Order: sequence, then C-alpha cells, then structure tokens
Amino acid sequence: TEHRLANKKSVSINTCHIGVLVFGGTDPVTGRPGYRNAFAVAFNKAKNLGAWAKVGAAPLTEACLNSEKVRHEAGVDGDPLVAILRNMQLHNDTCCLLLRRRGYSADLLSAKLDEQEAQTNEVTEPNAK
Repeated sequence: TEHRLANKKSVSINTCHIGVLVFGGTDPVTGRPGYRNAFAVAFNKAKNLGAWAKVGAAPLTEACLNSEKVRHEAGVDGDPLVAILRNMQLHNDTCCLLLRRRGYSADLLSAKLDEQEAQTNEVTEPNAK
C-alpha cells in the first residue's frame, strides 16, 4: 500500500491483482516485485500435517471419528454413546412398566430410541465414465 501511495497509484484491488496476491509475483500496476505465494505459504506440507494432527487425522487414522464434535448415529458399532443410550432406554422402559403396573398412565413419559441401520452410500455409480 505504501509503495502504491508513494507512486500516486490507486490502492484499490482489481481482478488483475488476485493472481498476484494468491500466487505471488509482480504488481502489474506499479511493477513492484516480491509478492509471496500466499497459497504455497498457507498450504505447504508442514502446515497441512499440523492441521490434520490437530483434528486427529494425521497420521491417517480414524481417530478423528472419536471426537465429541463428530456426529454419531445410534446403533453404529464403536459409537461411545450407544451403550449409554441403550441403558437409558432400558431404564425408561422399566420405569414406565412399573408405573403402568401401579395403575398410572406412563404414555407421556415413555421414550423410544430411534435406532437405524448404518447406511453405506456408494461414492460412484457403477460403470460410470
């Protein structure tokens, strides 16, 4: 910006500047060289591995799937919440049964865990080009 102001050039960013800002090079308006390749700086191997390590994806494992931030479907093996949810369902069923046997209407307190089979979606269509 200082270089442009000193040369009495506009400080507005036009479409011709996008490539220079992202991939580095020389300012087409002022001719000033030395703009760094922001893409290469931000997405180099070390930074990618560091970002992947923070979420448990590097080295390539399925450890990131154990994160609390990842949604788990009830009924999928290995889900840490499945045992808790099934235990809650068992307690709810037992308590509602006890209430019914004592003459109470337990319909409003009854809850049902909606378990679904895990679905596998094909990534590609067979014989597609």
